[in-house]
Amino acid sequence: AMSVMSLIFGTIFAISLALIINEIRNGLLKKTVQTISYLPHFLSMGICANLFIQILGRRGLINGFLQEIHLLDRPFPFLETEQLFWIIMTIQIVWKEVGWNAIIYLAAIAGISEEVYEAAKMDGAGRLQCIFHVTLPGIAPTVIILAIMDIAKIFNGGFEQQLLMFNPNVMDYAEVINTYVYKRGMGAAEFSYATAVGVFQSVISILLLVIVNRIARKFSEVSLW
Repeated sequence: AMSVMSLIFGTIFAISLALIINEIRNGLLKKTVQTISYLPHFLSMGICANLFIQILGRRGLINGFLQEIHLLDRPFPFLETEQLFWIIMTIQIVWKEVGWNAIIYLAAIAGISEEVYEAAKMDGAGRLQCIFHVTLPGIAPTVIILAIMDIAKIFNGGFEQQLLMFNPNVMDYAEVINTYVYKRGMGAAEFSYATAVGVFQSVISILLLVIVNRIARKFSEVSLW
């Protein structure tokens, strides 16, 4: 579930950010926005987790602000609420990676010929029409290729993020295969069992890659092979 949410919202926000940056005409502003957006990619997950704890924790900034304006009488347990855990994880990973992923789409946009845009403008297309009828179709192959690779990794589900944000109250929502393998292998010393689970996970990923690649090739004629 966390992988699916990250895939969907990560792709949408990365494409949207790439389109916004591409439409900025001021060179300095464009470089500034692009630099600020991909800086979180270079932060370790430990720093990102601590940042979210400082913001959403019981003594965090949001609880402090809400209590200051008297919307809350006591701190709200954002990080200990099961129903919010997946949403918080999605926001965290999207914020961290959206700028970096947008670079890939910006490179794809740069590969679209200016002649196509000029032809569209001569036919009366505005900026929004150029985006929907030229830019998005032009980067569609890149989107499909990245989606194929991301779907193949969907059962990985993450590791550091869940391990660092984990607490007993969200155990049923935070456990993923990688953290399970880690706990059974390193924690319980069941090395053979943990290895078997890891191998099974890899087999499923390979099968997903083959299936999704075949589907993409059939319906879009774009595939990894």
